[in-house]
Amino acid sequence: MVDAIIRAAHTGAARFICVDPIDDGARAFYKNFSFKVIEGDEPGRMYLPVTAALAAFLGSH
Repeated sequence: MVDAIIRAAHTGAARFICVDPIDDGARAFYKNFSFKVIEGDEPGRMYLPVTAALAAFLGSH
């Protein structure tokens, strides 16, 4: 999955990773990884810029 995100980021096909946490525990999990709530969208929907995800992933390897 990470490979697909990296390829999409390099081609400009993806700018954000969006998630719909199923409960408060999942919401806390994503928040721990710097996901932010999308205000005015589906209740609880969260996002993380692909650039932030790549920086975190590539920085850890």
